[in-house]
Amino acid sequence: MTTKDPEKTRRPGKKADSPSGESTGGRGQAEKRLEEERRQLEEQVRILASQLSSAEDRERRRLAEDLHDRVGQTLGALSLHLQVLRGGELSGEQAAALNESLALVKQTANEVRTLSFELCPPMVYEMGLAPALSWLVEQHARGHPAEFRFEDDGQATPLGDEAAGAVFRAARELLRNAARHANPSHVKVSVAREGDLLRVCVEDDGIGFDPEGVGMVGREGAGFGLFSIRERARHLGGRFEIESSPERGSRFTLLVPIEANKGEESSATGTTGGLRDSRG
Repeated sequence: MTTKDPEKTRRPGKKADSPSGESTGGRGQAEKRLEEERRQLEEQVRILASQLSSAEDRERRRLAEDLHDRVGQTLGALSLHLQVLRGGELSGEQAAALNESLALVKQTANEVRTLSFELCPPMVYEMGLAPALSWLVEQHARGHPAEFRFEDDGQATPLGDEAAGAVFRAARELLRNAARHANPSHVKVSVAREGDLLRVCVEDDGIGFDPEGVGMVGREGAGFGLFSIRERARHLGGRFEIESSPERGSRFTLLVPIEANKGEESSATGTTGGLRDSRG
């Protein structure tokens, strides 16, 4: 009896399963699992970054209020007590020491107010986002050779406190980056309403950079700030866009949903349109 070789009798075109084929399939599944795990980890990082930003915003506001309500008021009371001492009979040396003490108290009070504003600018919540951004542009224009300009379309753009504070801090970070790293001649901040979105744009005509080549890092020293702005925008349901190229300037656009259901006054962000110029 003749035994046929199975390999010789197999139909043409059909290949036998091989260990190498099984190995390739296993690698493919492993790569898919790894890709899915990577995607999940990235999503967790984004969620944690958003939660961290929200917690940071709340803590900034609490610290600012404590500085104003506790330290600021204590310094004010101390200044009043020292001024009362001026009414007494003092030697020249005592009067000089008293005046020096009053000057130190005044200096400390100013520094506390500045620090409180840096942590959480009250005008964002008391006057609205647009006036706060206008003030911010004017502050950056002081002592800088570039021309700083602010534009507001004048439309009502009510935002919740969290969103307004986040947008203000993002604009402040972008202005600092432009002033420190871009070497610009002109810097503009604009606020406009686009349907259900608030658009805040910070642009300059400085040295620029290649966003594709550096991802979210951008200019040297600005990387984490840009990443933080992007994640904060996502947390608010918006987005952060970057347009730039070497030697052709940069444009950073923050788009945030307008939370009209917060019931804030339409005047909360200011309705003064037009163009304001500030030169250093």
